[in-house]
Amino acid sequence: VGSEMCIRDSSNIGLSAIFWLTRSKDTAVHCYEPSSENYEKLKKNLEEFDGRFFTFKKAVSSKNFSSYLNLEKSGVYNSISNSNKKLNYYKKEKCEVVSINSCIDKVVKQYGKIDLIKIDNEGEELKTVASIDRKFWQNIKCLNVDGESVREYVPRNFSLTKLGSAQRYIKNE
Repeated sequence: VGSEMCIRDSSNIGLSAIFWLTRSKDTAVHCYEPSSENYEKLKKNLEEFDGRFFTFKKAVSSKNFSSYLNLEKSGVYNSISNSNKKLNYYKKEKCEVVSINSCIDKVVKQYGKIDLIKIDNEGEELKTVASIDRKFWQNIKCLNVDGESVREYVPRNFSLTKLGSAQRYIKNE
């Protein structure tokens, strides 16, 4: 059994990462979380999996840039996008944004594959998925995305299942 690898964008406090890390001792997870408060909770929640997770205090989108993270009280809907006018953002925090391609490249160079990429970056999903370099799709087994449909940017050899706003694309082998 080879190692399993997943990239988790907007990891929040790590509940999804814990799920994947408890499925197999061979799983490693790269977690990106730009909020200072959530990032500290994420690291604390993953402590028992030392050596199998990597945390980055950054947001993920289509390209590298500096931005401001709009913070809302629960921490669940923090976003670098202002697209959701219904949310009551109470302050901003400076953050670095890294391109999805640099995240994928780092993992592919280290592991040769990615079993799962989970993208839930509150308004940036469409641009993030649209920017994934074609050469990387051969290394990706599954893509989970929350938000609007990204079907047109995912290769046709990936089948789609949906539940509400959650989309799962699995490569047909």
